[in-house]
Amino acid sequence: MTKNNLVLDYLIYEAHESTAEKFAKEVGITLDCSIRGYQSIGIRHQLKLHILKGDISNAIDLLSLRYPELLEENDYLYFKLLLMNLIEMIRHHDGSDEQFVLRVIQFAQEKLSNKAVKNPEYMKELELTMTLLLYSQNKELLPQRLTKLFDLKQRRHIASVVNGAVLSIDCDDYNESQLKQLIKLQRWAVNSRK
Repeated sequence: MTKNNLVLDYLIYEAHESTAEKFAKEVGITLDCSIRGYQSIGIRHQLKLHILKGDISNAIDLLSLRYPELLEENDYLYFKLLLMNLIEMIRHHDGSDEQFVLRVIQFAQEKLSNKAVKNPEYMKELELTMTLLLYSQNKELLPQRLTKLFDLKQRRHIASVVNGAVLSIDCDDYNESQLKQLIKLQRWAVNSRK
């Protein structure tokens, strides 16, 4: 595999749609659906944008429309998306009015509680997230453990998990880009010499 193919594979894997297209054009590679991961790059790019903006409900809707089996079969992914949606609801609301609190509780009961009851780890995560309501007016006073829930790294992590899950449906053996695999192999080789 050439360097250009490695870079293109990385761009496609990470759903950098326009960059992949521009790069392919610049280096003279024709993009078509036979290139691993390219078939779903558009939808993965949209999902990534929704999640990175904190628009989790639209990401869930898009997944439900295009990959309904993913949400039905991957309980971990669905729970994480719903939990992130709850976090975003709390993040974007200033104040503690009763209607908002009731809406958050209703969302948690309808969407998350049945999953949390079946899994102790999910229950811990849901309880911790609901604690954010106590600080809805004073977000600057959040303890570090709760601050992590608002960290934008959470969005990037969820976007990466969703991207990988969609790729696993479209391409059986596409767990990470070949460039990332080479970097891991290089690190392993360097560390094994020590």
